[in-house]
Amino acid sequence: MTVKKFTLCILLAVIHFEYYCQTQPTFQKIDQSQGLSSSRITGIVKEEKGFVWISTSNGLNRYDGYSLKVYNKQNSNIESNDISSLYLDRKNRIWLTTPGSGLNLYDRINDKFISYKNSQEKEFSIISNRINILTEREDGLFWIGTEKGLSLFDYDKNTNYISRKDI
Repeated sequence: MTVKKFTLCILLAVIHFEYYCQTQPTFQKIDQSQGLSSSRITGIVKEEKGFVWISTSNGLNRYDGYSLKVYNKQNSNIESNDISSLYLDRKNRIWLTTPGSGLNLYDRINDKFISYKNSQEKEFSIISNRINILTEREDGLFWIGTEKGLSLFDYDKNTNYISRKDI
């Protein structure tokens, strides 16, 4: 009988330990009453410094766990409040796409945005300013999905390659 009681005690202790050691997720509601720029969210990323970036149809929001900082046309050099997608690349850079104002890269050092747009003067600019999505290839080049099709962007060379069957 002692072996059974001992085994039962060990089993109960393990179950008790497992139950109390599991961390329960906590959820926090963030909406416009807390300062979110819009309830229509188009993307969410968390970067290495711990900030959560939330793109919306009315600006970009940076959440530090306590408060929001909003980037929009009124308080920054972002060219459009309507953000179609948000992307965090392998180098921990924040990219925004817009349905009319091109591709934007967040410059952490200067707390501003660098814009990449279609240009008639530049032979290898992005093919359209109406961008829907961005994703990164393993070699560091970016696929850009636009209203005029798919293109390949090389950030290091600031060059766009219009997609062809051979790419």
